[in-house]
Amino acid sequence: MYSAFRTYVEQMEESSTESHLKCAIATVAASLDVPTFAYIALPRRRNLPLRLISNYPQGWSAHYVDRGYQDCDPVLVHSGVTPGSFDWSADFAGEDEAALRFFGEAHDFGICFGRTIPIHNRYGLVAAMTFATDRPCPAFCTSIARNSDTLELIAVYFHAFFCRKVGIASNVHLTERERQCLYWASHGKSARDIGEILNLSERTVKFHLQNVRAKLNVATTVQAAVKYERIRLGQRQ
Repeated sequence: MYSAFRTYVEQMEESSTESHLKCAIATVAASLDVPTFAYIALPRRRNLPLRLISNYPQGWSAHYVDRGYQDCDPVLVHSGVTPGSFDWSADFAGEDEAALRFFGEAHDFGICFGRTIPIHNRYGLVAAMTFATDRPCPAFCTSIARNSDTLELIAVYFHAFFCRKVGIASNVHLTERERQCLYWASHGKSARDIGEILNLSERTVKFHLQNVRAKLNVATTVQAAVKYERIRLGQRQ
């Protein structure tokens, strides 16, 4: 288990795109017998899109977003009022008709039982990670119980790396190359160093960083890194 988690952290460190992050968590989740996962990052403002990264059936993910279920999902609602991880199933709905309908639709896509890990900051719920299955089989339940602390670490690490390397939706859009250049610049790398890391010319790196500063309306790359970090973490300016 320790080896799998260490490999996961190394993969996250090396990741630079959303697909890389998704691959890393898919690998470690499968190694722990909890292969189906979903990460939801809530936007700080209602006019911004939800960020959903999962290997749930594509039909369910699309259905979830199209219906705007992030506003009434019983699991997400509960995540907003509890700091700790919790298990859920259709019984979680109680007698609430809307919740029963939600779980019934999820069941049709094979999402029937799971463990959810809420992620809060000082302003409230910012994200949630769920590991789910089509039935509470022994292997899944045993792994959830045995690896509870590890799964929480996996979720928190994923959220931290997602915020740092991809970013929660904001009103500032940086391209992947711009984010990569800014990331390495914020870690003390020169334009020449970044060029060698990303296989770009020094001039191209400077061009990307110039665009970043312009988009963020700041004078220096250090200011750009600080401002973009605050935006991605949903902090007030």
